[in-house]
Amino acid sequence: MPFLLIRGTFHLVGKNKKGKPTGFQPDGDSIHFKPKKKSRLDELPRRKNPYRLSGIGSVNLRFEGIDTPELHYLGWRQPAPLAEQARDFLLEQIRVTNVQYKENGVTVDPPVHDGQQGFILSKELDVHGRPVSFVFVGAPDDDGEWIHLTPSMTGKSLNYKLLKQGYAYPLFYDSLYADLRQVMTAAAKEAQRNRRGIWQTRPTEAVRLKVNDVAHQISPTIYPKLFRRLRDYFAAENAGLSGLAAWMNEKGENDEVWQLPEWNRTHFDNVLKIQGNKIALQRDPLNLVFVSRK
Repeated sequence: MPFLLIRGTFHLVGKNKKGKPTGFQPDGDSIHFKPKKKSRLDELPRRKNPYRLSGIGSVNLRFEGIDTPELHYLGWRQPAPLAEQARDFLLEQIRVTNVQYKENGVTVDPPVHDGQQGFILSKELDVHGRPVSFVFVGAPDDDGEWIHLTPSMTGKSLNYKLLKQGYAYPLFYDSLYADLRQVMTAAAKEAQRNRRGIWQTRPTEAVRLKVNDVAHQISPTIYPKLFRRLRDYFAAENAGLSGLAAWMNEKGENDEVWQLPEWNRTHFDNVLKIQGNKIALQRDPLNLVFVSRK
């Protein structure tokens, strides 16, 4: 299946209902994108919810194939500095610098010179209505064309660059074509070999969690998908890790996942290792392919 090419601009600042500038909250794997023609978004199939436009006509993107440390997941975050580094690298790539943030360190404080040109290649909206995208800087000749995304072109995407520099973990779904996944895997393996960024620690090593309710932070840095599950688990007033698997099953948050290279199909809790208050992935995230939610 091909990808839809949509031209547009990247934005860190929007407008509220009164027309006053208001900052967005970019992180390493999400940023607002304003399509040149809004109607292009109507061509994308959706899994559940439609897209939502901001006051300036932009949508928040979901980057295909990657997951960066969380800066602001439902008010919680992962420890500095990795989350900030991923965000700052992304902004450098789209040529936006000298960005100031409000006291929370998350919300952009206007004014900002944004609106840099770029384009996305997307084939669907996720369950939250975000275009699942490979993201590129620059202005292509075409717009609104369904094209075949090649491995070589994938290597020019911001998704690939974030993986290669160690700012992002791989997060592969079964909707990502095998040849593109191989390109992304190679980028992550290079970062892994050189212990860049997030690979300074291994996700398969057990870590002792520290939950800071005051700072709304869970440390140390762990696989972001696992972090999100843990945040929701602890927010439900659970204590200790012994009930995590049962909670994920009860809440429908125990994702189905393929384990490579065997292609064994299991669930997320079966790739977790829990001992007391220590937790780890039993598989390198490079060898996990999650099953998309229908």
